[in-house]
Amino acid sequence: DAGETRGVGLVCDDERRAGVRQAMADRVVAVEDRHREQNRSELPDAEEDGSGLGRWWEHDCDAIASLDAVCAQDVRGLVCEVLQLSPGELALRAFGAEITKRGNATSITGGQKLHGIQARVPGDLSSAAFFLCAAGLFPESNLIIDNLLMNPTRARLLDILIQMGVRISVTELQEQHGELVGTVQVRGGELRGTTIAGVDSAALVDEIPVLAAVAPFSENGLEVRDAKELRVKESDRIAAVAENLRAMGAEVEEREDGLKIPGRQNLHGAEIDSFGDHRIAMAFAVAALRAQGETRIVHADAAAISYPQFFSTLDRLAER
Repeated sequence: DAGETRGVGLVCDDERRAGVRQAMADRVVAVEDRHREQNRSELPDAEEDGSGLGRWWEHDCDAIASLDAVCAQDVRGLVCEVLQLSPGELALRAFGAEITKRGNATSITGGQKLHGIQARVPGDLSSAAFFLCAAGLFPESNLIIDNLLMNPTRARLLDILIQMGVRISVTELQEQHGELVGTVQVRGGELRGTTIAGVDSAALVDEIPVLAAVAPFSENGLEVRDAKELRVKESDRIAAVAENLRAMGAEVEEREDGLKIPGRQNLHGAEIDSFGDHRIAMAFAVAALRAQGETRIVHADAAAISYPQFFSTLDRLAER
């Protein structure tokens, strides 16, 4: 699911900050030493533009900006380590497995004895995307989602929303079994436009439908390129987004590998087809929040594929 949502403020207090520092400071020296010993050219650089990796910790990140430089370096060290390991490898390490990394190769010795752990499964950022975008549509909104997985390879969405003018803070950042988990607070603003292309298109393939669905309400719109994979997801998502936006009165340019959606448009309610695709159903439920008039989504129950409580959660959070 998307984590636990709530609509009240929270404070990242000194005790919590100290916990973040301690959890990461114990690891950062070893992580940085290992990186210096390896060929860094083989590893993704978390600070380079265009890498497709999240840089949300540089944007009003309460859990980092409010700490001292040493703690910020701790976070960077953990981010670098997370980038080297897939979620499966991180999970195996949490259960006690020894894993050897050499460049892009991973080796796991057989015959190891694993141990049980107590773990809390964090929320999925791609499911939270619908609520983050919904909050971004309304300048006075204030939404907090707890216990979200903040793996840098998945958190690129936060960077894009910040580019679009959504005010985002990440608080209560902590390590859980090698993964970054945090609380995200989002407050609406005046949406600007952006372009998604290259590695970002691959990193955001699941989030592009909802970003496109809210794009007409932005100042400059949205251009999506290099996203041909969307044609072969649960539906042809490029065609589905274009058809449904047009049904709601939007101007859309459909391209073979993406879309161009002008900004400053007003949408009206319409009958929308989910095409049996959960992300199309949820994306246009978000667009309908700001459209004039009633919207009906055919096969809306497709949302249950990934988020059975989606509509009840959205209804609870929406201010009528």
